[in-house]
Parts: sequence; C-alpha cells; structure tokens
Amino acid sequence: MNWLLNLIGIAVYFLTRLGNRRNKDKLSSKKWINENWHELLTVLLFDIGCMLILTQPEAQVNLSNFIANYIPWLVVGEGIAKLIMSFGLGLGLAALFYGIFRSKIKSKK
Repeated sequence: MNWLLNLIGIAVYFLTRLGNRRNKDKLSSKKWINENWHELLTVLLFDIGCMLILTQPEAQVNLSNFIANYIPWLVVGEGIAKLIMSFGLGLGLAALFYGIFRSKIKSKK
C-alpha cells in the first residue's frame, strides 16, 4: 500500500503539471516523455531509494507526533501516518525535483 500511495503522489504531481502546461496544443505522450523523462526518472529513482530505506524494519519513523502538532484535528495511528508519509513523499519529492530541473534549464537559456 505504501508503494502504491507513493506512485499515486508522483502521478498526481505530474498530471497537475501536465494540465497546467503553457502550450495547450494537442497532447502527445511521446513528446511529453521526450521533454520530461529526466525529471520523471530522477523522481522515481529517488523515491524508490527513500521508500526502500523507510520500509526496512529497522527504520523507525514516528509521524504521529508531527501530525498531532501541525494538524491537531487529524488523529491518526502510526500505520496511517506511514501511509500519509508515502503519499507526501511521492508528491513532495516530485515537486522538489521538477522545480530543481526546471530552474536549471531556465538558467541555461
């Protein structure tokens, strides 16, 4: 379930970027992959690495206290907190790396 939520987070981010693109011409998946393959691949590989680390039995992540401090109306157990973290990791890292790649590309032009 953690892996699926992580991939859904990545998909949500990239689908949002796709919907907000400047050029609203006919969408070509081949063209989109050709223009964005490096961002997508970097995000996928980094997320896979993070998820492999976080799914190890020795990895102890306690998000319950963090969620209780910042979202006091949301009461969750440790299992749900890990699911929230998986989704957030997919969404957040996708946003972070896409932004880094785009800023590098713009600075080269």
